Amino acid sequence: MGTQGFGSQGFNTGVFGGGTGSGPTGGTPTVLDILYRAYRLAAIPGIIRMPIRGLSQEEIQEGLIVLNPLVDQWNSEKLNIWTYPRSLFNLAPNQNSYAIGIQQPGGPAPDWALARPAKIEYASIVLTSNQPVPLELPMTLLTYPEWQQIPTKNTPSTFPIWGYYDQAFPFGNFNVYPDPQTVNQVALYAGQLLATFATVNDPVVCPYGYLKAFQYQVALELCIHWGKPVSPDLRKEAQEAIGKIKSANTLIADVSCDSAVVASGGTYNWITDGYQKRRG
Repeated sequence: MGTQGFGSQGFNTGVFGGGTGSGPTGGTPTVLDILYRAYRLAAIPGIIRMPIRGLSQEEIQEGLIVLNPLVDQWNSEKLNIWTYPRSLFNLAPNQNSYAIGIQQPGGPAPDWALARPAKIEYASIVLTSNQPVPLELPMTLLTYPEWQQIPTKNTPSTFPIWGYYDQAFPFGNFNVYPDPQTVNQVALYAGQLLATFATVNDPVVCPYGYLKAFQYQVALELCIHWGKPVSPDLRKEAQEAIGKIKSANTLIADVSCDSAVVASGGTYNWITDGYQKRRG
């Protein structure tokens, strides 16, 4: 038997889809590297029957069809978000609502250019008039019922102290109250979204743990996509990989204690979740 090296029938590019860039590579991993590893983990019959042999163009496109919706879904889960960068935006006098998003070709421009966040965790008013060092004061983010209960939403003031994000689509709207009468800034702390991939040659640059999670979660999705039973080992590894990401992304919270426990004297009001002093 002859040798089965590159260029031979066993590794023919036209038949097996092999060739440069169709298997794992060194350096920064690409989408193609993730898909190659995911297909190997999924062990789908008839695909990558032997090591080194690559993916066909059809299999690569099927992989992208699976990968990008997975990335899109991850963006809807808070614990998949690894950082909350601080973004500064200008307020305009007498304007109390600001559209947030990325302008699409031929579409309207948002007030604040930022990938539409699923949720805004924190916000601050930045008093730029406080020189030489601007003063940042936390804003209270209101829930929908709290925002609805404000009777006069156009009340003027020097600067706003409350904010409400309506999570609209394609642009989310950040509403401020009271109406600002001076030019200052708002600092938003919103989750850093994962970007979908345009081509299989896109580099995959992500924090620790995401590479394995991508590989195993895509492998899991490929099994479902191709109608192949998921092996217990694959399911276990996929769950552990995504679990490690969520554990690493858990935000540190201040320790708190219910006021009914720490209060002394008076009466705890369960309706207002507050503590009332006794009178008389």
